[in-house]
Amino acid sequence: HELNNPLNTLSTSLHNLESQHPDLEGSRYLDAAKRGVLRIGGSVQHLADAASLEESLREEEREELDLADLVRSYVSNCQLPHSDATFVLDAGPEPLPVLVADYRIEQLLDKLVDNAIDFHTPGTPIVVGLRAVREHVELRVENTGPLLPASLLSSLFESMVSSRAPNQDGVHFGLGLYVVRVIAEHHGGSASAANRADGSGVVFAVRLPRAARKGRGPR
Repeated sequence: HELNNPLNTLSTSLHNLESQHPDLEGSRYLDAAKRGVLRIGGSVQHLADAASLEESLREEEREELDLADLVRSYVSNCQLPHSDATFVLDAGPEPLPVLVADYRIEQLLDKLVDNAIDFHTPGTPIVVGLRAVREHVELRVENTGPLLPASLLSSLFESMVSSRAPNQDGVHFGLGLYVVRVIAEHHGGSASAANRADGSGVVFAVRLPRAARKGRGPR
């Protein structure tokens, strides 16, 4: 409220100014002021959404499930809403048990897949991979396309950071990857980004702790 109230006052004042002075309609200064208010309002809303996510995560219960099954089902259902992209699953047949809130993992995947779709080179597949790495399960989404700037690699998962070029349409606050990091860390994992070794694109990866198999004795 501390930010929304003065923003509403600014927005109303600009509207009244335009109404009382029709000669100002189309003024680049007035238009710039209105765009600025909209951007600040969007930023405030995104920050509120991020805070709400962290609070709701603390109250959620987790269950043990096979991440391989979840990801296979997710990828098989991806093609319908994203008919302009091709998805490839890179995963073995072995079960990969994790202790998670399943719909939060799907939310995490949504953010990574949306990001890959935005930046992938048309006609090239988006790869969703899954593998065991010691005591963790690594989930990755990779695409062919522009490389990540080295200056952003360490901050991509922070709130309000975006790797989109300034000339891309729309307002982008970079909260998608922040949501990925928050969900991963809430489940005891981590999120990272890197350029492919061959320079053909990027890889976003999430590592989650493997759940101990039921009935498995000590090693």
